[in-house]
Amino acid sequence: MCEREDLADLVAANTPLGPDQAAAHLRVRRVEFDHMQALKWITPTEWREVRFGTSRAGAVDVPMFTTASVDAVIAAHLPILGTGAP
Repeated sequence: MCEREDLADLVAANTPLGPDQAAAHLRVRRVEFDHMQALKWITPTEWREVRFGTSRAGAVDVPMFTTASVDAVIAAHLPILGTGAP
């Protein structure tokens, strides 16, 4: 059906994750993920507007990360993250 043998890996690496999902992927608490952002260990790959309710006043911008960028944190900082990382 698809001629690209690496398609599954490509899609998996570029799957967008919100901050809560990224923290869960790293197996850390959200507050620890927030510290990683403050340390510039990881930066959002894009921002998405999320609306709550029907008014625009309820819209917030949410940082999004790719699975590959989250996995790069593990590779770069594994000794610091300890055994909790996958």
